[in-house]
Amino acid sequence: ELLCLIGAKLVGVYETAYQMKFDRDLQTRNIEGLAANCASLLSTSHRRHFVKSLITMLTEQRVAGEHPYEEEKLQGVLRDVTEQLGRSESGEY
Repeated sequence: ELLCLIGAKLVGVYETAYQMKFDRDLQTRNIEGLAANCASLLSTSHRRHFVKSLITMLTEQRVAGEHPYEEEKLQGVLRDVTEQLGRSESGEY
């Protein structure tokens, strides 16, 4: 799926930018879960949601350590990004 391919590329870019390495198997599972959740969004900007959500997840893991994202946590990240995007479109950002 396209979102999974985008996610794999973003992990590589993130690793280069921060000179670090992630557990690729764990990140692949996180990306697959995020992609499934984003694909179910009734939004034309689901790719934007995916990218912003993945960067949020990678940043959290860079700071606090890697971990799997379960369904509830994925939903929370998506909810936060949806709120951020809503504020940016209304001029709050």
